[in-house]
Amino acid sequence: MSEFTKMPSLGQVKQTVVNSRRRRQELELACLELEDLILKIEVENIQQRQQQLNKVLNLSNPI
Repeated sequence: MSEFTKMPSLGQVKQTVVNSRRRRQELELACLELEDLILKIEVENIQQRQQQLNKVLNLSNPI
């Protein structure tokens, strides 16, 4: 005995597509926000390292 699955209506398919597109856009936005945060942290790390190196170089080579 085989069972048949009920085919979704055209309205259900359209709503699923709309929902899927919306979720994809939400995920894309979240990824962009995360990339932005990562870049800000990287810039902060670079600036801190530059400050550390400047301190070391200024202490070891007084003018």
